[in-house]
Amino acid sequence: MRYYFHLVSSQQIILDTTGVEIRDPATVQHMVPRLIREVQKEPDQTAKDWEDWRIDVEDPFGNVIVSVPLDTSLP
Repeated sequence: MRYYFHLVSSQQIILDTTGVEIRDPATVQHMVPRLIREVQKEPDQTAKDWEDWRIDVEDPFGNVIVSVPLDTSLP
């Protein structure tokens, strides 16, 4: 099944139009923290820059199955 990882704020949406083919839905839960770390590592970005942003993961039917704020502290 293909899942889409959208960046969403109250002012803007950056759609993932390609998505990722994932066989095991449990894998989605493990991908989100990795994606958040990647976004947080972007040069010239601070946690404050991501206060209003989140990652919404949608299934092919448009259902949001995971929504995680980007300013989440990760281990």
